[in-house]
Amino acid sequence: MDVLLKPELEKFVADKVRTLHYADASDIVNEALKEREEFTPEHEIYLRREVGRGLDELRRGQCRAFDAETIIAQERQRLRAHYGRRAVAGLTRRPNALRARCHTGHGPS
Repeated sequence: MDVLLKPELEKFVADKVRTLHYADASDIVNEALKEREEFTPEHEIYLRREVGRGLDELRRGQCRAFDAETIIAQERQRLRAHYGRRAVAGLTRRPNALRARCHTGHGPS
């Protein structure tokens, strides 16, 4: 199958292949489509709820330091428990150097 991408998407894919060490363009397109397929309305509701909680707690000054690896691991565990092992397949290629300053303290529901 041949797929034509708009020039800006073609550049995006090429940049991701180069910077995230994907084998080729097919690798990143396959992963993106798989993630899109696994992003359910329930997952969107969960994420929106957690972002809302986080913003509320941030406004109240209730935040603490965290590292992204811990949050990603918690989300993988939540997805595995809810959807099974296949659900976390797309979460394996995330950069490990992410850091942030605030976390609400709410773990996955």
